Amino acid sequence: MQDDGYYYLEIAQRVARGEGTTLDGTNPTNGFHPLWEGVLSFLAVFFRGQALLKAALLFGLVMVGAAVMIVGGMGPSPLG
Repeated sequence: MQDDGYYYLEIAQRVARGEGTTLDGTNPTNGFHPLWEGVLSFLAVFFRGQALLKAALLFGLVMVGAAVMIVGGMGPSPLG
């Protein structure tokens, strides 16, 4: 896993355990997108490790699919 993915999931797991927004357990951090971190923290309540990674990827794919459907429905219909 690349840097940002690790950082986000580590912070999410610490938030889910009640440690707050910290990467190392000592120093607080604010270098993240709050909405995405909130989603990951919610998922971290139910999933750990690889299961959390898979849940985050699945959630991301569902959101991309929803965005494609919404944006695709904004243009004129090719069938008239």
